[in-house]
Amino acid sequence: MIDPYLIPNTNILKNKLNILDMDTLEKAEADITYLNQVSEKTYLS
Repeated sequence: MIDPYLIPNTNILKNKLNILDMDTLEKAEADITYLNQVSEKTYLS
């Protein structure tokens, strides 16, 4: 069965950045999460 949420022939979730490498995707997710948190703290201050 083909998982519609994965990039074909990989175990990597489809993503808006079209990243095909798991390590790179995890780093990008961490960076984006950090920037969102910093942005929220700045906005609320």
